Amino acid sequence: MKEETKSTTVNTNEINEVQDTQTIQATNTKSTQSQAQKNQITQIHSNDIKLITTNRFKFVDCRFYLNTMCDEIVVPIEDIERALGHTPPYTKVKDLHQYSLYIDRYAYDVVNSDDEYCNRYYNYKGIEIICEHEYFNDLTAMAFKEWCQNEIFTIKCQQFSDDMTDTKIKGFKEMFTLISEYLSKSSQILNYLMQSQRELCNTLLQTNQKQKTAYKPKSQWYIRMNCKYELLEKELQISRNSLYSMLYKKIEEITGIEINAAFRDYCIEKNLLQTEAFKMDCIENNDVLRQAIENIVDEMLLSNKIIPKSLLDKFNADESLMRIPSLLS
Repeated sequence: MKEETKSTTVNTNEINEVQDTQTIQATNTKSTQSQAQKNQITQIHSNDIKLITTNRFKFVDCRFYLNTMCDEIVVPIEDIERALGHTPPYTKVKDLHQYSLYIDRYAYDVVNSDDEYCNRYYNYKGIEIICEHEYFNDLTAMAFKEWCQNEIFTIKCQQFSDDMTDTKIKGFKEMFTLISEYLSKSSQILNYLMQSQRELCNTLLQTNQKQKTAYKPKSQWYIRMNCKYELLEKELQISRNSLYSMLYKKIEEITGIEINAAFRDYCIEKNLLQTEAFKMDCIENNDVLRQAIENIVDEMLLSNKIIPKSLLDKFNADESLMRIPSLLS
């Protein structure tokens, strides 16, 4: 019985040890899988990688690409291998992923449209981990790390400058558009104000002219001539403007003086606008024209038998008479 009990205890211990071993292996497997999932290399499409520039490090051409998915500068794995002095086949950097799981975070596997692997790229943090790892840590690796840092910084500065330039150009275009629109509207407003000002000035001039002509006192000569004009208007059955036109034409035929030219000279001499004076004012102040219109009017009165010559001579001789009493009561 004792032997059977001892045998049963040994079997139980062996079973427990096997179960513990299986549990540990399962836990390690899950941990490895979980860590592998966390550090899985990011895949990007080949269209998301664009070459920016190619620079030389110790006789080795290194290409710098832009990863447009995350706006990062990356370098192909084969360029890194060549810069570190490795020879084909380039597998040393890939082997490093077995010893440093963190490097997976800073690597990008480029695939084509069929999701087939094309190449692997590293950003600066990945290059830094590679160069500082004991597997590669030497003077060449340190020099390459510093060189990549300077090159990527220069590229970033250039990108920032280009972006700022594009932003400035866009801003200037928008500003010029706004200024053009403002100037256009301002020009329209200015034209409207100038037109309104001209209309106001014209209105004021017309009002001023009406006020001057309305309250301008009639001269004695005009009052005496007006009596004769009224007789001619009544007899000939014409308006005052038509009568004046007829008289101006006859004056020009007799004197050879153009009425409009004489009127302009009169306005200049008196410092008046042509809208502030009358042509009869010009004739009244010109001895030749004044005598000519008096003779023409008297001749028309006599030829049309509107007034007897004796009465006309009496009226002309007495300047105190403002009317012809026997005919105009």
